Amino acid sequence: MKRVVALLLLAGCPRPAPVAPTPPPLSGPAYAHYVRGRVAAYEGDYALAAEELRAAAAAAPDEPRIEVERIRALVKAGRKVDARAAITAAERRWPQSVDVWIVDGDLARARGALADARTAYERATSIDPSREEAYLGLAQAYAGLHRNDLAEATWKQLLEHVPDSIEGHFRLGERLAETDPHGAEQHLRAVLEQNPDHIDARLDLAHVLRATGRLPDAIAETRRAFDRAGATIDIGEELFWLLLEADDRVGALDLLGLYDAPDIAVEVRVIASRLYLSIDELASARAQAEAALAAEPSSGEAALALARVERAAGDRDGARTRAEAIPSTSPAYGAARALAAELALDSGDADRAITIVEPARAAAPTDPELLLLYARALAARNRAADARAAIAAAVRAKPDDAALLFTWAQFEDAVGETDQAIAVIDRLLAAHPDHVDALNLAGFALAEKGVELDRAEKLLARARALAPGDPLVLDSWGWLLHKRGRDRDAAAALDRATRAAPRQPEILLHLGEVRAALGDPAGARKALEAARALSPPPALAKRIDARLAALPARP
Repeated sequence: MKRVVALLLLAGCPRPAPVAPTPPPLSGPAYAHYVRGRVAAYEGDYALAAEELRAAAAAAPDEPRIEVERIRALVKAGRKVDARAAITAAERRWPQSVDVWIVDGDLARARGALADARTAYERATSIDPSREEAYLGLAQAYAGLHRNDLAEATWKQLLEHVPDSIEGHFRLGERLAETDPHGAEQHLRAVLEQNPDHIDARLDLAHVLRATGRLPDAIAETRRAFDRAGATIDIGEELFWLLLEADDRVGALDLLGLYDAPDIAVEVRVIASRLYLSIDELASARAQAEAALAAEPSSGEAALALARVERAAGDRDGARTRAEAIPSTSPAYGAARALAAELALDSGDADRAITIVEPARAAAPTDPELLLLYARALAARNRAADARAAIAAAVRAKPDDAALLFTWAQFEDAVGETDQAIAVIDRLLAAHPDHVDALNLAGFALAEKGVELDRAEKLLARARALAPGDPLVLDSWGWLLHKRGRDRDAAAALDRATRAAPRQPEILLHLGEVRAALGDPAGARKALEAARALSPPPALAKRIDARLAALPARP
């Protein structure tokens, strides 16, 4: 128990900073109530914590630190009115207590009163310029007020007074990553010097290294984060894409192999299956999905993962049957219905697609995946006006929803209204400038039309920065280079894309086009025949056949 108490007493204390006056020891009764209050708070009994801390404050009425802990307990116990009255009284009684002003700032920020929070934190920093929490709270208040410039200035001020502040270096490094990568790197390395296990700082450093053209160093730092975090799948996925960006497909596959142990969780296997599928490793994707389903037969997510593998392997009927069998009680129900509808639509059965998707849409009318398939099926029935009405209703319900806006853009692109698609994406990117799929769609659409190629290049360069290793983004980049007349560079990019994802017929079609433009009909035919052998959807198959027919006859 003594060890628990010691940890509890340390838990709420600030990080070591310039030496402050040591408060006098508490009396025996005050200390006993204080410890019991902290233990109760640790165990989640905030009502008891507030009562014990009230008794401690009564036994030590000149100790603002006890009253501060009581105020925090009152808030967590849901007694916000009492907490507010207590903080007002504490400010009058201890106007020079930095702890009182910090808790006042914390409570004001929690209730959204950011101007009041700023005032309280500023008071705290004026009383004790060495208190890290005050600066950090002040920076958060400024960020909430959309004054990132003042938040940055506050972190810098913190580091002037507390040069070893890990959080100060980290927050400033995050802030500078886009505008001053060199400065960001210095601050992030300062964090890691003090705490090598700071995973977020290591990942941010990897992002900075990649942005400054040091991909091998970025991979090394991401791998260190991966190892230190215990090989978690989220960091594993980030490392996976970086390895693909480095054209190291073998390394990416070796990495995914780590998630094939018997004790791997179902949700991790589902992610691993998706990643295998993204680079067309169908056997491994199937094995992971089947293992997930065997471990948890009722998992809709595992069944959906297997259905997606079956579709990629050409078993469209099996995929649709499996997807339609996922019950409405499963979190994967909507996505499963969207997949089944897409398969029906690809086979030319728009009526069946509508029938499949309607039950799920009744429960989730603004679900982006379901909405897109419903709209496409309506358009296939010559009901484009009804499709747009459905999309408009969803967007009216959620006008700032990025996924819905992207669905709208996808629909307009699918029905050949490229200008309208780009207009919608402009609206989306104004609010969500780093939406990778929107950047990619707009960049490719502009390249395909052969217009605004400078803008297309900026959009796709941003997408490449945000989604390294993604073969679909790399495909768009290669197609842009082709449209700019840089066919050798385009072929190199598309070759890389096909090495990463060798079973994507559209990428192979683009590669065939570029090889033909380079005067290599044999190479073009090889790529196009490989695309045709993958049994692409009818519309894409028609394009591939037309391009094959345009090639010179075999010698």
